Amino acid sequence: MQLRTIPLLFAGALLPIAKAALRQHTLELTYGTHNADGTTRESWLINGQTPGPHLVWDEDDEISVRVVNKGHEPVTMHWHGIEQVGTPWSDGVPGLTQWPIPVQGDFIYNFTVKQSGFQWYHSHYKMQLDDGLKGTIYIRPNPKKSKPFSQISTDAAVLEKLKQAENNALTLNVFDYKHYTSEHWMAEWERTDVEQLCIDNLLTNGKGPVVCPDVDELNAIATEDQKPLTKKGCMHPDNKLMFPYSDSKPDLVSPAMWTECTNSDTSFEVFSVKQSDGWVAFNLLNSGALWDLRVSIDSHKMYFFAADGHYTKVQVATSILIPIGERYQFFVKLDQTPGDYRIRTAAVVLPQLITGYSILHYTDR
Repeated sequence: MQLRTIPLLFAGALLPIAKAALRQHTLELTYGTHNADGTTRESWLINGQTPGPHLVWDEDDEISVRVVNKGHEPVTMHWHGIEQVGTPWSDGVPGLTQWPIPVQGDFIYNFTVKQSGFQWYHSHYKMQLDDGLKGTIYIRPNPKKSKPFSQISTDAAVLEKLKQAENNALTLNVFDYKHYTSEHWMAEWERTDVEQLCIDNLLTNGKGPVVCPDVDELNAIATEDQKPLTKKGCMHPDNKLMFPYSDSKPDLVSPAMWTECTNSDTSFEVFSVKQSDGWVAFNLLNSGALWDLRVSIDSHKMYFFAADGHYTKVQVATSILIPIGERYQFFVKLDQTPGDYRIRTAAVVLPQLITGYSILHYTDR
């Protein structure tokens, strides 16, 4: 399997601290094909990619984003976590704050960011979010804003490392992923009267090979009511615990969507860090459409200091359950033996047991 590396120092070079300013962007939306994990599927793209470009602003910046729709159906863009005080027409809710942007049309979203921290943007039209119309935002806080980092350490050198880590945080955008479009998902649900609750993969920043689970291992930890699980780690669609409805037709479901799994050889997302930096910060988002996800890093604790863009009392954990749409910011102390450590993203839910992976890589050797 290939590795795709995000060097920490390079990420930092992209995030210079700046004063409030006018930030202008153009997001061109197209509809084409995309191959994230070895299977090509139809997808929305933002400036040719999905997830879309990572946007970096400063607290109090004036924002102007031109969204150009070169796709096949109307769209809108919602700025999740951004207050639209005085600019409700920029909230991106179709039929409420704006008419959808028509095909070959455009719309300029203008607003001022009074928040800071980790936020995101996504379509609010139909299920386009699940088909690729989403991206992340980091709003650098006012340097004078009080931070809770002294709850971790009162050492001046450590506090400086924590501030530097926050300024150069790495994006950890995790989400459930399907090898088919949201329209196909809905059509299959309607055709079979069985909700299609079996996904194909869990991606990090749009990356991650398909890793088919060991069914024997899964059945060993599954409850008796869940067994037997399919090759995807899914409950069988005729399981009455999941579908106790007389009109369901589980015999009509697609095997590709429920029972078949093939390993792929695409890239892991790799986060490269230096032990000498002492700490690294991650901005975590669940941008999926179906499941809450549990995230952990092998042999490392997570020091959570912000949620949904707001500083909080520091909480230390070995894993975190993150619902869809939520954003958490956390530090990791780089105190382990240099090497590679798995970042695990798991959907431990009733219909399916599945895990996706990325890599924390120490460059010190």
